[in-house]
Amino acid sequence: MAEAQQKKPEQKPFKERFPARKSAALRTLAANLRRLRKERGWSQDTLAAAAGIDQNAVSLIENRRSNPTVVAVEGLADAFKVPIAELLTPGTKTRSARGGA
Repeated sequence: MAEAQQKKPEQKPFKERFPARKSAALRTLAANLRRLRKERGWSQDTLAAAAGIDQNAVSLIENRRSNPTVVAVEGLADAFKVPIAELLTPGTKTRSARGGA
């Protein structure tokens, strides 16, 4: 019974548990994901389902609070039907923005 009465350690705030990363590659990935998602009118839930990952993962990636696996990035690229390199290239215009398919 004494164990049940013990206080749980206080959890750190979200921003301390998931700090925004300063990586240029993650900044580019986040910006490209958000842009592509908004161009298509998709919610994070829609993108997550298409990429086969959790919605929380999409949010963390878009906010640079996650270091996604190659498999997750591959799933995101597949969902958008773009090469992985397009997600990681600064200032990339999508095929749809260029007038392609």
